[in-house]
Amino acid sequence: MAMHVTCDHPGCNESVVYKVAAVWRDTRFRELKNYGFSCRDHVGEVFRNAERRWQSWPRVEGEVVEEVGIYDYAPGHRDSQLERLWKLEESYRN
Repeated sequence: MAMHVTCDHPGCNESVVYKVAAVWRDTRFRELKNYGFSCRDHVGEVFRNAERRWQSWPRVEGEVVEEVGIYDYAPGHRDSQLERLWKLEESYRN
């Protein structure tokens, strides 16, 4: 049974279209660190909020957290299969 995921914007119950995340890696693993899920209408706000949290995240020696990105949300797909939406990100970068 598939889980219904809703937008992280306060008060929004719309279905998720985007995953806002950053590539995290250390010497052995690589994955997307999730910073939020967004519907089409709130992607800008969720993305900017994620960037603020990413900038204040304490770095730990031996791990790398790349910049936050916007990915197509695809339930049941691995992180490595998600498409990064570079042009959409550019439209929201500060």
